[in-house]
Amino acid sequence: EIKSGNTLKFVTQSKSLLLKISDKEFKSDYFFLNPTAEGNSVEINGKKYRGTIKIFINNYQIKSVNQISLEDYVKGVMTKEMPLGNGNENYAALKAFSICARTYAYNKIKEDKDFFDIYPDTRDQVYGGVDGETDITNKIVDETKGQLLFYDHEPAVMFYHSTCGGYTEDAKNVFTQEDIPYLKSIKDGNEPYCKISPRYEWIENYNEEIFIDRLFTAKLIENKDYQLSNAKVRSRFESGRVNEFEITLRKSNGEE
Repeated sequence: EIKSGNTLKFVTQSKSLLLKISDKEFKSDYFFLNPTAEGNSVEINGKKYRGTIKIFINNYQIKSVNQISLEDYVKGVMTKEMPLGNGNENYAALKAFSICARTYAYNKIKEDKDFFDIYPDTRDQVYGGVDGETDITNKIVDETKGQLLFYDHEPAVMFYHSTCGGYTEDAKNVFTQEDIPYLKSIKDGNEPYCKISPRYEWIENYNEEIFIDRLFTAKLIENKDYQLSNAKVRSRFESGRVNEFEITLRKSNGEE
């Protein structure tokens, strides 16, 4: 039992993990950190987490995984992925979102990865642990406990984002190879709802060097001895997003 206020320091030692607590040392392949009472949390790097924290080594790096119930996980996601609004104005929408977030996580669990199920950031869903919880969102998650979204007797494939730019996109154009009938491009209202987002409109500039470097990194060209001759959009999806983009390069000897 570790008293509150103690600092735990983990250090790699050969292929093992060394835990230092004050003047004491413990060595193992991995460690579990468990709260001593229900409702308590474990704090790591200033963030509090429910459930159990597993500390282990993978590829000579110290890793930590929060092992937690699905319901407590969804509670830590709610405020990080959707605005609360004022009072109960978004209550029904938040209930719907809790089901979507739970369905997304459930599908990730089914992938059966080696060390963890889901990333805690934008690679999956942003997870804030206990600090991401509020009384109202916890109440919502409890009200929808165990509910998943299904399509044709299977948990639905879930994708969502903060800003659609006026149109959502067909999932097959972004995330999947297959055509998913319920993830089709639609217009986001005559006056787009997501226009309130600070990311609704943006400009990003790429110079010639970046073009060449990215093509080389993607192994589309054999070296960086090229100059950019022309770049243009060949076709667009119905949403207006670019489908085909043509880049013309010129070698240093003048060949295109």
